[in-house]
Amino acid sequence: MGGREGGRRGDLLLYAFSVKKPNIVHRTSNIGKRITNNETRCPGKGSGRRKMSATKKFGESGGKVEEVERTPAEQLLLESEEKYKTLVENTPQKIFTKDRNSVYVSCNENFARELGITPEEFKGKNDYVYFPEELADKYRADDKRIMESGETEEIGEQYIQGGKALWVHTIKTPVRDVQGNITGIFGIFSDITERKRVEEEIRKMNTELEQRVADLTAQLEAANKEFESFSYSVSHDLKSPLQHITGYAELLNKRAYEAIDEKSRQYLRIITDSAVRMGKLIEDLLSFSRMGRAEMMKKKINLDSLVKEILRDFQADEKGRAISWKTGPLPEVYGDTAMLRQVFVNLISNAYKFTKKRTDAVIEIGSVCGEKGEVCVYVEDNGVGFDMKYVDKLFGTFQRLHGADEFEGTGIGLANVRRIIHRHGGRVWAEGKEGEGATFWFTLSA
Repeated sequence: MGGREGGRRGDLLLYAFSVKKPNIVHRTSNIGKRITNNETRCPGKGSGRRKMSATKKFGESGGKVEEVERTPAEQLLLESEEKYKTLVENTPQKIFTKDRNSVYVSCNENFARELGITPEEFKGKNDYVYFPEELADKYRADDKRIMESGETEEIGEQYIQGGKALWVHTIKTPVRDVQGNITGIFGIFSDITERKRVEEEIRKMNTELEQRVADLTAQLEAANKEFESFSYSVSHDLKSPLQHITGYAELLNKRAYEAIDEKSRQYLRIITDSAVRMGKLIEDLLSFSRMGRAEMMKKKINLDSLVKEILRDFQADEKGRAISWKTGPLPEVYGDTAMLRQVFVNLISNAYKFTKKRTDAVIEIGSVCGEKGEVCVYVEDNGVGFDMKYVDKLFGTFQRLHGADEFEGTGIGLANVRRIIHRHGGRVWAEGKEGEGATFWFTLSA
């Protein structure tokens, strides 16, 4: 129960305990005659004596009134008292009042039933009668603190009953008289044992889930490290025999060039070209492996300066191509300079490569503001594009959407981009359309 809501409910129930019956005083002249002077005192505004007309007689014996007419105010007050009494007795919460000495003055049926007694038996007792001494000491200390401060308090507490641990949520508020003096305590409490049990189960489940996630993460990291170590070892070990293949193929081509036919020379060229491609693949694989293990040296980086420096190298090697380079304002970001340089080199290389068949090639690098302080950077081109149904393949290792005879490459570049951006805590994705170009996006912290 929240503080304000609990307070309103407490005030409502407190009023139910506080309301008193009207002070009705009967004056009769003689038994057996009609009531000739029947007066009533009612509390509140206009309090005082008020004449009432009587229509019934006292009985001949016992002096009991068979029926007395009430004023509308009296009737409303009694009806109100019955409504609040019904509310108090039927609420699932346990309700009680105490005097300044922490002696119980009243309680509802629900509380008395909990203790196996009646509300009448409850009156005049204190907490030491029904609760262990340590718990009774706490309750009394709570009462004293609340009566001294004059403030309502919400208290969550646990106690043992019949060997079973129970949790209760209690609201205690001071009771005041008409002059505002504190005369005791009004309390209402609920058994929240089941709620606590569910909360504890959820807490355990969350702890177990966190542990499982931690275990799986550790296993994944171990598997990644093992794969990186394996990749590095294999790639490094392959370099030596590959160099032998390339070297001996070239020597054979020079030595036996005149002695072999054109078909044989073509075979040697294929061997040499394949070995060169294999060497490039190994170098990319080593780079990919190193990128996962390299220590990051983060600092503020001016992307605008970094991209202009990279573009100078590409523009110097255009080889007669007409490329329209467009760059928008790029912000400063926080990251590793060498790694982010590799990201731009790979993405611009892709754009450069896949626009080679366009006479009006356009490559654009820019940025827009993202969410929560992140920067979204893009590299866009009007090259061959791709079918979006294959978008999930783009950033995978050795994944290619075009043949090596059409566009050179090893299928490592975009995988490296994704790895670097993920290490920077960012995201990477792509958009494209066949024949119209592609846009590659990534995010970084500003």
